[in-house]
Amino acid sequence: MFTVSFGYLQKLFPNLFAKYDISSFKCDVCELAKSHRVSFPLSLNRSLVPFIVIHSDVWGPSNVPTLNGSRWFVTFIDDCTRVMWACLIKSKDEVNMLFQQFYSIMHKFRFFTMIIAEISVVLENPWNHPSSPNTP
Repeated sequence: MFTVSFGYLQKLFPNLFAKYDISSFKCDVCELAKSHRVSFPLSLNRSLVPFIVIHSDVWGPSNVPTLNGSRWFVTFIDDCTRVMWACLIKSKDEVNMLFQQFYSIMHKFRFFTMIIAEISVVLENPWNHPSSPNTP
């Protein structure tokens, strides 16, 4: 699918736009599609541990709801891994509850990743682990 500019249509059908000034025609979608964002500067302050720093943003309301009626979405981005979660919500009032649920899940997940990291350290070199009987 593509859009045709008014200038191109005027060349194809000169009589169609003879009475109108095409500079008065504005297409919001065309204007937004041509806009460019300036990228954020690189940061050296990136988290070294997953799930310690989470960035979040709320967007909405959308003019067109999803099939289940959601008009907003919330994003959560892990600073270390850049993994992103996007959650659809029906109203902005749900953001606080969603954040609490996300925090609870990430807190449990961080706990399990710490245990897994500790187990992998023990498995890699069991003789240097503090609980090892061979530790000097």
